[in-house]
Amino acid sequence: MKHSTIIVGAGIGGLSAAWALRDDPDLLVLDGGDHVGGHSDTAVVRPDGPDGPEVAVDTGFIVHNDLTYPNLVALFEHLDVERAPSDMSFAFTGGPAAGSRGGEAEYSGSLGGLLGHGGWHRRSNLRLTRDIVHFGRVAAAASADGTDHITLAELSARFSPEFRDRYLYPMAAAIWSSPDIDVAAMPARSLIAFFHQHGLFRLRNRPRWSTLAGGSASYVDALVGSLAGEVRHGVSVCSVTRVGDAVVVSAADGQSWSADRVVLGTHADVSLALLGDDATPTERDVLGRFRFSPNRAYLHSDPTWMPQPTQPLVGMERLGDTVGGGHGDVLDEPSAAA
Repeated sequence: MKHSTIIVGAGIGGLSAAWALRDDPDLLVLDGGDHVGGHSDTAVVRPDGPDGPEVAVDTGFIVHNDLTYPNLVALFEHLDVERAPSDMSFAFTGGPAAGSRGGEAEYSGSLGGLLGHGGWHRRSNLRLTRDIVHFGRVAAAASADGTDHITLAELSARFSPEFRDRYLYPMAAAIWSSPDIDVAAMPARSLIAFFHQHGLFRLRNRPRWSTLAGGSASYVDALVGSLAGEVRHGVSVCSVTRVGDAVVVSAADGQSWSADRVVLGTHADVSLALLGDDATPTERDVLGRFRFSPNRAYLHSDPTWMPQPTQPLVGMERLGDTVGGGHGDVLDEPSAAA
């Protein structure tokens, strides 16, 4: 059987394409994972014990807002999935033994976060607060003074070490789930653009963040249920090859399918590997430009990795093993397990 369209990858990219073709009964969606949804990965847990109520906890895609996710919000509304208010606050803990909550510095992303830790009078905290305000002014003039053509490390030289190690690098590392050593080489314009788009330079009228009631799996289930075609997971696609007027998709277990067209909803490096020698020069050029860093996620309820009792729970917390070294490498999202 020749399909009209085969989509490889059932993350948000592949599923969005599938939804656009939802009325096509000859559509086939293939994914190599153990679930459909990609980064939309919801775990159902019982935090109060085996007899307690079930709680859906997202471990990948967690939050969104109306301002910067208009198409995604429109999709949620079309699928009639329930949204609920959420939080996108930030906290940082650093210093020796930060992972065991013995760090030298801790704050949550507000003035109250600094005051709550009893360190409002420290010069380092005053410098940090001053530079956070100053950063907004520098970013506002970025295009005019050439700041958008320098790295984050070069930009950080304009500020105090406290700002670099306790705010700028941890924030960038949390946003992109990358080690501090990697974000230092990032173009400053990338972080500045993200801050502008998400209203992080504003003191008021910031975007309101939301999550999906029942976890991100609720939209995945609704979307897949609306498709006239077929969705299969656990299928390890190994190659995509053009053959005449068709495209052949082959799996590691020997299965193969033919289609008029194929949509690759996989990461750029995976897509390039699937195309192999069949990739065009343009495909090699575009897909070969992307870089990735591995990240390991743990779902836990260990209180020793949560903010100290003096601090509120926040949306994201960055843990660093040194203050001044810029090597923090743990991102915790306490609100995901709330």
